[in-house]
Amino acid sequence: MDRGTKPCAGERRSRHILLFLTFLLAWIPLAIGADWPQWRGPDRNGVAPESPPLADEWPGPGPKLLWQIERLMHGGDETGHSSPVVAGGRVYLYGNWMDAKTPEGANDAVTCLNASTGALLWRSVFPADGQGEVRAHGSTPCVVNGRLYVAGRRRVYCLDAANGKLLWKQPIDLPVKSSGISCSFAVVDGIAILICQGFYGFDALTGQVRWRRTEAPGPWNSNGGWPSCPSAVVWRHEGKNYVVCSCKSVELLDPATGQAIWKIPWVEGGWSSWNGNSTPSIIGDRMVINQKAGGLEGYALSLEAPRKLWHIPDHDVATSPLIYQGNVYTIGGGDYAKTTSMKCADLFDGTVAWERNTKPQGASSPLAADGKIFGFLQFGRLLCMWKADPLHYTLLATTPVKADGYSSPAFANGCLYLRLLDGAACYDVTRTANPPASELADAARRRKLENQAKAFKYYRELADQGDALGEWRLGEMYRDGEGVARDLQKSREWLVKAANQGEKDAATDLSELPVQ
Repeated sequence: MDRGTKPCAGERRSRHILLFLTFLLAWIPLAIGADWPQWRGPDRNGVAPESPPLADEWPGPGPKLLWQIERLMHGGDETGHSSPVVAGGRVYLYGNWMDAKTPEGANDAVTCLNASTGALLWRSVFPADGQGEVRAHGSTPCVVNGRLYVAGRRRVYCLDAANGKLLWKQPIDLPVKSSGISCSFAVVDGIAILICQGFYGFDALTGQVRWRRTEAPGPWNSNGGWPSCPSAVVWRHEGKNYVVCSCKSVELLDPATGQAIWKIPWVEGGWSSWNGNSTPSIIGDRMVINQKAGGLEGYALSLEAPRKLWHIPDHDVATSPLIYQGNVYTIGGGDYAKTTSMKCADLFDGTVAWERNTKPQGASSPLAADGKIFGFLQFGRLLCMWKADPLHYTLLATTPVKADGYSSPAFANGCLYLRLLDGAACYDVTRTANPPASELADAARRRKLENQAKAFKYYRELADQGDALGEWRLGEMYRDGEGVARDLQKSREWLVKAANQGEKDAATDLSELPVQ
């Protein structure tokens, strides 16, 4: 493992504190409240900038399910691997499917749901090109300034996020043999940027192509059948926005012109780009990239050139790394049922703190909120919650779900939003909605005591009026200490009164009452 000179413990602590403060400052310009308006969240790094207190454990059935819709766009059949996004109290989801009734043989669709209830607010469907597999088209919407941007089947769309009205659309170039496109827009300084056989820069308002850079497929995609999966990421430096894009290389671009400022060549070796390379993660001036053949690498960013800090040689498939609280967490894709692992490494020097073999997943990227990490295993069939712990692998809870294992969860206002085969689900993962078992037991005891106190008051009022039932029940409550301190003498007195009025159950209880 190539990590360079390892700092001493004191120096590492100081650097962690400094970097953490840098992260806080870096988040301020980009974070968009509690929304999750694009793939991997407001800053496209999988980190929720704010969160209510989240549960440390889930009850037996799992976290509280608020709503679930399984037949949203195409009658429950598969509609691609797009991830949900959340903006302004709404959930947006892209889907596509083959349709022989349309002129071109397929449909693109965007749906909008109420984030609290799952109610359908609008759905927009567009005839689309029929080439490529349904599952290979998985662009995630990006919602900015009331507009939604998404890449479909050989077209890109801009919709009014309020009502789904088409504002503009443009064709995009894909190789004839391409299986699809799964990258997502980044809107930066009025330019909607998309990685697609190179790079596009569209005017975000009009859709006009402001700039275009084409690139031929890499040597590992020489047949031209490579899709576009990594998405552009914003890096803000000294008050100016730049964009990091990964295609044949990782590049820092000027969003106004599309010109490259510097490049890091990808390591070749994956049999296809989607199986090899992922979207970089950036927090502050630190970047982590993940390549199937090249491994996991950490960089310090600058305008002159990125400086490699460390390298971990082995990793698998195109899940994006998660930078959180000075550490890097990864969940390997383990595609096609291969064994995979979850690991934690130090952001500064790449030291692997721990690694644990896990069940395989698809190519979903994890997210972090309130000291927890959320992600999928078993191709979306198992939702997991881990503690973000740099010292130990700590799995806090799991629950079975019906999520799509190639999409990534979204998080907003204490809720997780999951993509299903043809729908979505929302789970409330807050502590309030999922109190720990000890709190539930305490609450049950409190309710029981409160109910007993109310019952004692009720039967005392009856007994004071000479009611035999009230006298008998009062005698039992004194005997058992329910709603009142246990007192066998008073129990006997009330049971005698009830028995003298002919209450047979009181007479029986009196005969069985312990002698003091």
